[in-house]
Amino acid sequence: MAIVLVVAFHAGLAVPGGFVGVDMFFVISGYVIAAMLLRRGGPSGSVGFADFYTRRARRLMPAFALLGVVVAVASMAVLGPLGPQQATAKTGSAASILVANVQLSRVGVAGYFGLAAEANAMLHTWSLSVEEQVYLVFPAFLLVAWRLARRFPIRRSSRATLFALVSVATGASFVLSLLTSYHGGARRQEKSAEQAKVPSGVIISIRCTSSGCTPSRPYPA
Repeated sequence: MAIVLVVAFHAGLAVPGGFVGVDMFFVISGYVIAAMLLRRGGPSGSVGFADFYTRRARRLMPAFALLGVVVAVASMAVLGPLGPQQATAKTGSAASILVANVQLSRVGVAGYFGLAAEANAMLHTWSLSVEEQVYLVFPAFLLVAWRLARRFPIRRSSRATLFALVSVATGASFVLSLLTSYHGGARRQEKSAEQAKVPSGVIISIRCTSSGCTPSRPYPA
């Protein structure tokens, strides 16, 4: 559903608020990744960093490499050489090191939400960069939170403590996004506001893991 909303919005269909689909994607991503980490590391209270990042690389790098090659070839035939091709190349290079959202937020007055997709074939990679920036630090945060939860359980429940810690962090992230959007304008708002969506899915995952509503089959990382 999240993908359908985004595609319909960009196709020019009468679907208002197409970026709601992107928000849904971030929440679902946070839910899936947190559920996987909790299931694998919950019994021991540890996180397999090497395994996690290896699985992420194996899952994303081949598809991104194929995307880059196809877009590079197609842009030479479809896009104008003086502006769009250069913009696509710059964003593609930034996306390869997971900072496409930063590069795009510096282009134009309104940041990347004000850019035209017709002028940059790699514009959509901002969401991948936002997601992976979160996951660069999230496993470490989850490990620290899990250790604290086991050491200082609320009502003898480490899950309740973990839920409280992540909820506080999510609330702080949301407040930060509001402050940066007020003081920093559209450019800073986009980066912080979208990164604040993933922890919402994490909270749902912790709650569902505690109540046993998550599926038993493994999630892809």
